[in-house]
Amino acid sequence: MPENQIWYFRRKRRSIQNNKKSLASLFSWFGRFIKSEEVHTAIRKSPRAFVRKYKFPWYDVLLFLIFRCRKCLGSELSQYYSHIGLSQLRISRQAAFKAIQKVDPSVFKLLIHRLAKHFYQSDLVKTYKGYLLLAEDGTTLNLYKTNESLQKYGWVFNQYTPNEEKAKKATSSSAALYDVTNGLIVDFTMRRFKDSEIPIAIEQLESIPLLQGYSAIYLADRYYNSVELFSILESYGLKYCVRGK
Repeated sequence: MPENQIWYFRRKRRSIQNNKKSLASLFSWFGRFIKSEEVHTAIRKSPRAFVRKYKFPWYDVLLFLIFRCRKCLGSELSQYYSHIGLSQLRISRQAAFKAIQKVDPSVFKLLIHRLAKHFYQSDLVKTYKGYLLLAEDGTTLNLYKTNESLQKYGWVFNQYTPNEEKAKKATSSSAALYDVTNGLIVDFTMRRFKDSEIPIAIEQLESIPLLQGYSAIYLADRYYNSVELFSILESYGLKYCVRGK
């Protein structure tokens, strides 16, 4: 094998090893942060929630919610405890539901922002020609019908659902600010169903300082044509590429 190829593969191997160490360090920090008192305070919907350390403490509840991927709660609980090496441990579905209901959803905003901030301080960050590519996009999310969800997010109002009693689900206008170059969500926001994309996008731009000074290009679809939004993007020093109508 030519010497230049040997040198290339050695450098590639060192780079992979360094990335593995950095990634392990990032997740190790995140695991410690989830168990921190700051998260313990932020997760509580009421001052009495998660005061005692039960079989399903706050950090297990968070990790379970982050990684859940099935529809059957019982099988999800079995899979979770198997993955953390405690397959013999069991809690009831009722206990899990009770613990989940104690969670203040705003804790996930804290986790997303702290993970992003820590990530952009690491040497794992990749760029495209010196830029991060930030994609903004919105969607509507269907939520379980509860008095709280209907009051906070609203529902699709039409002739079949003229009031809360006849609404079958709550609906939220949501949006994500996504770092395409690194596969990382920088911010995720849920607002009332009738809220438009532009105010949500402007609110999410408050997360830009988390990028730690990296240059970025903002990408968005045709619903984001707004002089106000462009002005704010330029105030942050961002370039932007927005699809025309």
